[in-house]
Amino acid sequence: MPTTIKNQLARATNEQTPSAELTAIWRASRSIRVRKAVASNPNSSPATLKEAARLYLEEVLSNPGFSMLELFDDDPWINKVSIAYKNPWEFLIKHTPSIYSRVGTIDHFGWAALLSPQLSAKALDRIVVFMSAGGLRRALKSPEVLEKVFRIYDQAHAAKEAWPFTFESLIILHKEGAISSEDLLKGMANYSPGGESARKSVVKKFSQKIYALYSTAQNSLQKELTTLLLAKALIICRSHSVHWIVDGLTGSDIKNWAGELYSSVLYYLVNRPMEKSKKSFNSDAIKASGKVVTEYINRTFLRKEQNLKAENIIAAYNFIKSKELEELRFASFNLLPFINTTDNQLMELDNCAMEVKTFYCKAGCLGDWVPANGSGLKYKIITEVNEHIYSSEGLKNPANLLFNKCSVRKIISLTADTYTLP
Repeated sequence: MPTTIKNQLARATNEQTPSAELTAIWRASRSIRVRKAVASNPNSSPATLKEAARLYLEEVLSNPGFSMLELFDDDPWINKVSIAYKNPWEFLIKHTPSIYSRVGTIDHFGWAALLSPQLSAKALDRIVVFMSAGGLRRALKSPEVLEKVFRIYDQAHAAKEAWPFTFESLIILHKEGAISSEDLLKGMANYSPGGESARKSVVKKFSQKIYALYSTAQNSLQKELTTLLLAKALIICRSHSVHWIVDGLTGSDIKNWAGELYSSVLYYLVNRPMEKSKKSFNSDAIKASGKVVTEYINRTFLRKEQNLKAENIIAAYNFIKSKELEELRFASFNLLPFINTTDNQLMELDNCAMEVKTFYCKAGCLGDWVPANGSGLKYKIITEVNEHIYSSEGLKNPANLLFNKCSVRKIISLTADTYTLP
């Protein structure tokens, strides 16, 4: 038996090499090139091919000797590999119960299915979900498999048929680099708001990849694409998946980059163009994003300190305005108010411009009620803001007023032309 890699490779690629010698080369060599050559040689014994199939399945399936192995070997493993290669969907139907009970146990069969000329979009969707991450990654190292997966995915977009991919299979393919961020964004357009989910581990890995893409983005276009991906995912996911995406952010993450990211996401969520029939979607997406933004504002500008100054209050408002979120009523999403209604902090707010005070009042940061006793800073600020809104807009849009029920002052402001006095 040859001992050098060069001589072993020459013998392994020679179809005249006896079966026993090929088996000896397989056992003696640790060279990947030599072992792949043995796996591809039609003269390799059934036992060698079965062993080789666990490492170099692509070479074994293309080996003419494997066809003979299918005919004369009753090994269940060989039969499953054969069915998965010849008809992936038939394999999935036949073995679905065992696949569901033990995710990650079909790696070799899934690999065979991915190599199959009969691989369909619906079979690809299930195989991607049930293969282990390592098994799928290994299969996708094959240029042939990678090209086939992308071609099937691309054809599904062009087809005028039901979308065959689940959200879970999409984010797995994206994580493994089989589809780009642009392809993922295009695919997510096929889902309705608030209806998608995936395993927790898969969702968490997806969010980690999105966060990594954003925090390392080299330009504004990359950041914008990542922002859209996250916003779309939050829109289409169910409540529990939304929380899985947001959970895990540390205070450092929020202060360094997540606050900016979720500010952009929140703007998209509350301003995205929608058809009237699609206006109701998972409000947890807004709540979750809003909580991250609120924590960022508190950490960066307000810091929840007792000696909060007007300049901090103004800086927080300027940030919110720069993100075009000044019309958002944060309190509507059960977010903590930015300002504690202590006299010291209210005094600082009272020293701010009317524009700033108007925002904090309309956003619900001072609470939803005030004692109408004519005293106290909170009453003073809210009344001043309400009077300012009324003097600027009148009653054209009563919803803009902080309180819009007519008082005696409003009644006597009506003209005699409106009502006939007795």
